[in-house]
Amino acid sequence: SEMAIRILKVNAAGDTVQWVTPGLRKFGTEIGLFQRKNAYIEGITYKDSGKFILCAEREPRGILEVNTTIDPVSVSAYKMDDTKFRMKANVKTDFTGLYYFNDELYALGRNSFSICKLEFDGTTYRETMGWSFRSTELSDKFEYCNMKYGRAEGLTIDHKYFYIILDNNNDSLANNPDDRRPFLFVFERPTS
Repeated sequence: SEMAIRILKVNAAGDTVQWVTPGLRKFGTEIGLFQRKNAYIEGITYKDSGKFILCAEREPRGILEVNTTIDPVSVSAYKMDDTKFRMKANVKTDFTGLYYFNDELYALGRNSFSICKLEFDGTTYRETMGWSFRSTELSDKFEYCNMKYGRAEGLTIDHKYFYIILDNNNDSLANNPDDRRPFLFVFERPTS
């Protein structure tokens, strides 16, 4: 839950729900996260054995590691506003999705039009390898009327592909005002 800043478990039938964690706000605010309204938890990924990684969206962005196998729940929070990716002027870094795959953490940067690996260096998380989809999202074929900010909101990964879903907020395509569909981009994963 972005607004509650908690993890909620919903069973497969959708008829049973329960909070998995207490509120996580204090863990983020202690290091300066969650300073802007509607800029709280934007992505979540399951690591293993009751361990989750969440991302704080923006201003500043950050990572929260949550271990639900410990009572009380263990939380470590890290602020990471710096990026190696090119940003438009007056646009802030952000995280809008996370995915944990093959023991590696990947993050989606909406405003940097990028996917990057995040590695823990013993103190905090840092961007390492990264891939840009800027030229695709901003191409004439896929550009929406309002592109002040990027649109990428969801990320998943398998052995062959990166999958990125765009949230167009019902905006229309710049080249077709009648087309308000979101896009799912499927990119082949680089070999290195």
